[in-house]
Amino acid sequence: MTDEELCRRLQAGDDAAFAELVERHQSSVLRLAGHLLAGQGHHAEDAAQEVFLALHRSARHFRLESGFRAWFYSLARNVILRHRRGLLRRLLWRWPEEDERLLEMPDAEPGLLESLEREET
Repeated sequence: MTDEELCRRLQAGDDAAFAELVERHQSSVLRLAGHLLAGQGHHAEDAAQEVFLALHRSARHFRLESGFRAWFYSLARNVILRHRRGLLRRLLWRWPEEDERLLEMPDAEPGLLESLEREET
């Protein structure tokens, strides 16, 4: 059975077709995720799971006259890149405990509001 036929069955609600698509494409999606996430194993697995959840949710958008493989790997790439952006965002906004203590220290420089008030007076 082709991927397109499996996707048609998935669109009709056949969970066995979904399981077969996962089985067929799992290793390729993991490799793609590993590549796009610079080999971070557990993040690649999380991203791959997100890809297959997106497949399940988005299968109804697949146009049967299109090629499944191109559509699916475009979806996979977009989901993995979104996952990577989320990881980067979390890393940028994560404060180590030492940095949090620095934030609690009073600032020697006056704040913007204080500077404006001082200039006004």
